[in-house]
Amino acid sequence: TIGGQAFYNNPDLGLVTVKANNPPALDATAFANANRFQIDLVVPTGRIQAYVDNGWDGFRSISNGSPPPLPTIDAAPQSVDNLGPFTVNITFDDEVTEFEADDIQVTNATVSTLTGSGSTYTATIIPTSLCNDNVTIDVPANVATGTHSRLPNLAATQIIVAVDPAIACSAGVPSSSPMIPTAFTPNGDGANDRWIIDNLSEDASVRIYDRHGTIIFSSDDGYTRPWDGTSRGSRLPAGSYLYLIQNGPHKYRGSVTILL
Repeated sequence: TIGGQAFYNNPDLGLVTVKANNPPALDATAFANANRFQIDLVVPTGRIQAYVDNGWDGFRSISNGSPPPLPTIDAAPQSVDNLGPFTVNITFDDEVTEFEADDIQVTNATVSTLTGSGSTYTATIIPTSLCNDNVTIDVPANVATGTHSRLPNLAATQIIVAVDPAIACSAGVPSSSPMIPTAFTPNGDGANDRWIIDNLSEDASVRIYDRHGTIIFSSDDGYTRPWDGTSRGSRLPAGSYLYLIQNGPHKYRGSVTILL
């Protein structure tokens, strides 16, 4: 039994290790001065829940001595030359919970989707610019919790996806830049039913992506048949869609909104 005010004279206590397989009885005031919320508790493997059920709760962390989970990012392309989506694998060396797409930090890109569970995940990344710099991908510390260690994760080693310098957008802007509408209304009333883009070259290409990074429209013939807001013959719901336009040596990216 650990009696009342047992750690009263240890106000700076930060770690308590208990080796007993069966949780000792714990007086409610044992940590009256050394407050539980500032202490990391280590208990025998497989006994975390038993300790929590017997009053050993409220600590900053409770673990079995296992190290914090460490994520690894791999399977990323070495370089990109367009704004199309690509995927990366994120693997933790322990199963984790509370890991979400918003936890992944990227520059010059967005995280479209995150699938997976436990220790293995796949993220879809969509570059947003080839003009600023390389695409970087990070999993910072303290965004997920280890299932076995009960500790927050360590940070992953940053991944850098290079922009191919041979095709990166140029600083100049052509004198006749494409006129790209930000929205259209494909509702069949005969007005503004197609996404019309003026000043495109004869070999211009246009790609449209949904929020999952899937191509829903493509044209490589100078955009002679403007997009009508459908994909494979089916009308798409109202909302925003990403586009990538290659017009000669120049690339344009952004979003277009379907209004119904």
